[in-house]
Amino acid sequence: MEITNPYILFSYVHAVEHDHNSELRLLNEANQLDPDSPFAYIGWAILEDEKKDFGGAISLYQRALSFDLLGLNPIDSNAYYDWGITLSEEDDYDGAIAKFLQALALNPRDAYAYDGLGNALQNKGDFDGAIAKYQHALKLDPKNAYAYNGWGNALQNKCDFDGAIAKYQHALALDPEYADPYDGWGKALQNKGDNDGAIAKYQQALALDPKNADAYNSWGDALQNKNDYDGAISKYQQALALNPKYADPYNNWGKALQNKGDNDGAIIKYQQALALNPKYAETYNNWGNALQNKGDLDSATAKYKQAITLNPRSPDPYYNWGLALQKKGDFDGAIAKYKVAASIDPAIIMFRNALKAARDAKANRSTQVPAQPGSSSTSSFSRESPSSGEAPPLK
Repeated sequence: MEITNPYILFSYVHAVEHDHNSELRLLNEANQLDPDSPFAYIGWAILEDEKKDFGGAISLYQRALSFDLLGLNPIDSNAYYDWGITLSEEDDYDGAIAKFLQALALNPRDAYAYDGLGNALQNKGDFDGAIAKYQHALKLDPKNAYAYNGWGNALQNKCDFDGAIAKYQHALALDPEYADPYDGWGKALQNKGDNDGAIAKYQQALALDPKNADAYNSWGDALQNKNDYDGAISKYQQALALNPKYADPYNNWGKALQNKGDNDGAIIKYQQALALNPKYAETYNNWGNALQNKGDLDSATAKYKQAITLNPRSPDPYYNWGLALQKKGDFDGAIAKYKVAASIDPAIIMFRNALKAARDAKANRSTQVPAQPGSSSTSSFSRESPSSGEAPPLK
């Protein structure tokens, strides 16, 4: 049977052939056949989302939903879901949650919408809330590999790396061709200190999805943990070749340059990361560290303050701010910052050691500091973990 419906053909071409020109042609044909249908606008929105034109995508979703679809039509549900995905990609997690809830009000059995809710909650730091949503998604659809992957990411963010690996294995048992669980599994191994094992998983992810920029970025992190900074930079460059709007490789490239002693080069990379993601708190912390390495303690402090404004629950900017204060001879100020860092993450011995050293230095009036500015872990990347679950395809 020959298929002539342009909507059906668009879905096939989008899912299987990935022919952008054919997709646009089919959407234009669909719109000419029925100018009052929301389907073409939803298709255009999906393409704009994939081009990272989130504002354009949102405008098209609004256009699609402006049509009167006579009640609880599933197209409404899908459009709200897709709109939520776009908002998540813009880091507007509250807005995304609102759209996923609108999708569920129209279709309470939409497992993907629960998966999207879990991802948004996870990105807001509510890992237990996210897990509850993934579990609900799996009640509706026990074969939902995306939900298992998201659950694994949430467990990893809770530092349950073995539990996370078990969930990634569940996801792969359901869908052996799904690349993202291999990437998450690699991060879990990396967090356990097995960088070589992690690299093997990133390679498996890339074998399934050669355009997986996140896997290249993670591979770079593992190489950086092994002190192979040039090798790491080459992986960040590969990630950026695939996705020039991806801020993480610029941030991590900056770390590699900083580890090579090139603080000025590192700052350029941090600026590039922030141009793409102005809310990237970690990058402000890293920029502060580069400035502190250059001896510009006041400018470094300004960057730590920006990092804290964006993410008050990260201990690292407080710790690094404490180092800068101690170098300036402000022992009481340094002690106060180390206390905050230790209260946020009491498990990090380095914070307690810094606090003790600052008290001892105050007694001896010594400006010697316990360490160079950096991360709360022994390795810059030993606690890397995914920010959320990967979303299912746009509907």
